[in-house]
Amino acid sequence: MRLTAFTDSDQIGGAEISLANLLGALDPGIQISVMGTHEAVVRRIASARRDAPIILVPSIGGVRDLLAMLATRRSLKADQCDILHLNLSSPTSCRYAILAAASIPEIKSVAVEQLVMPLPTKRVRFLKRWSEKTLAAHIAVGSASARDLEEDANLPRGSIRTIHNGVPTHGDDSVRASRSKTTGPEKSHGEKRIVTLARLDRIKGLDILQDALVELPNVYAVVVGEGPERSALEKRSIELGLNKRFTLMGWSDDARSILDDADLFVLPSRAEGLPLSICEAMFAQLAVVACDVGSVREVVEHGVTGLLIPADDASALRDAIASLLADEPLRRSMGSAGLAVATAEFTAEAMARKYEAIYSEILNSVRSAKL
Repeated sequence: MRLTAFTDSDQIGGAEISLANLLGALDPGIQISVMGTHEAVVRRIASARRDAPIILVPSIGGVRDLLAMLATRRSLKADQCDILHLNLSSPTSCRYAILAAASIPEIKSVAVEQLVMPLPTKRVRFLKRWSEKTLAAHIAVGSASARDLEEDANLPRGSIRTIHNGVPTHGDDSVRASRSKTTGPEKSHGEKRIVTLARLDRIKGLDILQDALVELPNVYAVVVGEGPERSALEKRSIELGLNKRFTLMGWSDDARSILDDADLFVLPSRAEGLPLSICEAMFAQLAVVACDVGSVREVVEHGVTGLLIPADDASALRDAIASLLADEPLRRSMGSAGLAVATAEFTAEAMARKYEAIYSEILNSVRSAKL
């Protein structure tokens, strides 16, 4: 089997890390290449798969950008893949690559919706409906996300399958690591530390976290991630007088050690698919406070592995953080329950086996059609 993974993302976020996790866990016998429009992103994803070649194609500026679209089509045809795995970081991602692939009968396309949000225009809804007909499989990372997109785009119910995202296991996750030194800021006596792993983007609701912190004087937040909202968040932190209680660390390849030194994981997103960051937190045995959006409820069981709150509600976020930080036995109980759930349902290996089954189903169908 020859598989090409495609991304048109210009930054690394959960969607891109999820794709890297998948490629790293797929059967070694699958020949994989990584194609995309931004070299740094493509190289980061390809690094998960030893010796995976990368293919760079131009960004397509729109349906009239015929030169870029033809260049993408030529690259797809030359690559001679059996399966084109398109990683959609937003509902409008990869739409022109899907269009280019649809003109090559030998390629069977699999589109994966990482983040489901309301489709902005009638034209986008039409294109989503049209592209769905060209796909060999249409997948969302959560059941709620799949149903929401089907309704928004007027697609047949059940036309979008669900495969949950997963993260690699880290050896023995049954005991949280005890580290004398962490890659995060030094923790002082009496400090309570909350951590989030998130792209610095308005959709992640980090401004709501800042508002909640104002009324939590001994709570320090560490945000692991990078993105376009860094300057705005730094300015707002100063205006709110948070000083060193809101730290933007940038990306880290050792997020697990930062989680190991945390008391609580928080994800105040305004929209989500199925967040990898919550899976990572559960493997680190952390209780979770998260907004009840997208398919978050499919990962976090309210009152068992964490607390779910409404989006855009700083007061609810503040109260949930305060209640769990005040109850260490409950946090520990939720952390243990979270580890059990993550180990059973949200590993990269489990995710990879489900994708392999779909790839094989598609190729077997092609072979049967030729007989």
